Amino acid sequence: MDTLGRSITILITGLRRGGAETQAVRIARALDGRGWTVRLLTLVADHDYRRELDGTSIHVESFAMGSALAWPVVLYRLRSELRRNPPHVLLSFMYHANITARIAAWGCRIPTVVCSIRNENFGGRWRDWMTRTTDSLCHVTTTNSNRVAEQLVQRKVVPEGRLVVVPNAVEQTAPQLSDLGREEQRRVLGASCGDFVWLTAGRLTQAKNQLGLIEAFHTVLQRGQKAHLWIAGSGELSDTLERRISDLGLADHVRLLGLRRNLPALMEAADGFVLSSLWEGVPNVVLEALAVGLPIVATRVGGVAEVLGENYAWLPDPGDLPGLERAMVGMMGLGDLEREVLVETGYTLIRDRYAEETVVKLWLDLFERVAGGDDL
Repeated sequence: MDTLGRSITILITGLRRGGAETQAVRIARALDGRGWTVRLLTLVADHDYRRELDGTSIHVESFAMGSALAWPVVLYRLRSELRRNPPHVLLSFMYHANITARIAAWGCRIPTVVCSIRNENFGGRWRDWMTRTTDSLCHVTTTNSNRVAEQLVQRKVVPEGRLVVVPNAVEQTAPQLSDLGREEQRRVLGASCGDFVWLTAGRLTQAKNQLGLIEAFHTVLQRGQKAHLWIAGSGELSDTLERRISDLGLADHVRLLGLRRNLPALMEAADGFVLSSLWEGVPNVVLEALAVGLPIVATRVGGVAEVLGENYAWLPDPGDLPGLERAMVGMMGLGDLEREVLVETGYTLIRDRYAEETVVKLWLDLFERVAGGDDL
């Protein structure tokens, strides 16, 4: 596709730190770098990605919707904008943006309208029904794993012939820390020499189940393991987690790190990554951990097993805290050679399937096929 002169409007519910938001920003930056005119619009006013968008030509604007009562006004404004300045591609992420984009684009003669569902669980039957009912108003819906695609088809949210899997994109960055820098990072965060450091990262919400992770980690320590748990992220459960850490006497072993913008460096300082989610799509943090060579324990949610492989040894079921604890202990007992094999496998996987250049080509190919009226 000749990208020169092409234009895309990306609509997303908001730009708080999260998986869908990260993917939207990466696509926006990649297309901006390829000569596209890119507009990034949000329904609500939060914006945590200013640093990532600095130095680009991307136009970022928010409708600053404060409540659901303002939605008709936002819909009118977006529809007016699409009529006045129609893009070649309208791409939306997340439930509210998907529904808004579909209705706003109706009758505007936009060549390519693509919606993206990033999670197997996005709000229950009402949202499933709304997504199903408005499906015909877009050309195609994407998701990020075969597992999530299967769930959406089984629930009749999207017809199989109108759903395309496009994996998440991962930036492969150069190492952030020297050996001395790694040891200093660990020392500052309270890890003694020889201790095993677990890292998890994500919003502090019910879906991520950090509370269950703390319980499982407490059992790991009761087994006599010398370990620390770093929890990076912010969210509504911060105070609840802090209280539970205190109640279990884990203040010397579990650290709530808040929102961290240089996650690859934090991953390099850790020894293993753990994901305790109850539901997911394909978590960016799992791919990012693979990209820096960090072995992973993760619950079998969304596309995680698809990424790591069904034979991966550490995939407890969501909510299975004894299984999570056993998986963490098993990972901690790996020998150097076993760990090296996991690291190399992760590097190869990211390079071959999830590298940003590879994924952006998939998006461009999809846009071209839709605009050309080709079969999906």
